[in-house]
Amino acid sequence: MDGNGKIRILLADDHKIMREGLKALFDNHSGMKIVGEAESSETIAVMVEKVNPDIINMGINISGTDSINIVRRLIGEFPNIKIIAHSMYLEKLFISEMLKAGVCAYVYKGHDFNELLNAVDAAIHNKVYLCPNVASIVMDGYLKNLSQNSCSSEVSLTERERDILKLLTNGGSSKQIALNLHISTKTVDTHRRQIMNKLNLYSLPELTKYAIRCGLTSLN
Repeated sequence: MDGNGKIRILLADDHKIMREGLKALFDNHSGMKIVGEAESSETIAVMVEKVNPDIINMGINISGTDSINIVRRLIGEFPNIKIIAHSMYLEKLFISEMLKAGVCAYVYKGHDFNELLNAVDAAIHNKVYLCPNVASIVMDGYLKNLSQNSCSSEVSLTERERDILKLLTNGGSSKQIALNLHISTKTVDTHRRQIMNKLNLYSLPELTKYAIRCGLTSLN
């Protein structure tokens, strides 16, 4: 924070209009101050050294190298920095990788400014913040992992294999499954063999029991 107790924020976004809008909103907040702007990945580290911010509000995808690597590099070079991911992306894998890389908050750009204020407050207090959309996606993935892990601590089916197992145990033929997933029947049969070999289960009733236990299908 600066001498007046204001939180120092660096805006990193490749869209000038976004930076201008956020600057006006943050500067209108008595407890926060924009100390610099970066329009590309190449300039973020330079600006961090120059203005020494408490927080980077990073628009995703900022131009240059990929966002996940940018975060990793920044956290590695400036371990005390807090990074808020401000993004239009709601893909589960991307969110997960950004959190692993070290962002302390993830806010969807479709939300209003209050969500960024919540993220800044959490960051300053060394907490993680996820906006409602993102929190829902993360929780959904967590619950699915719990379900998968509860049915086997050793066997790991791919997402495609789980899809095929679910359709198979719901009565789908290889042809029907192929049409549903837009793949060939040969590919379906290959996946089915791999599933059976992984699970060491070689009959439909056994596979169905496994799928029910893992929450992939039901008795209905």
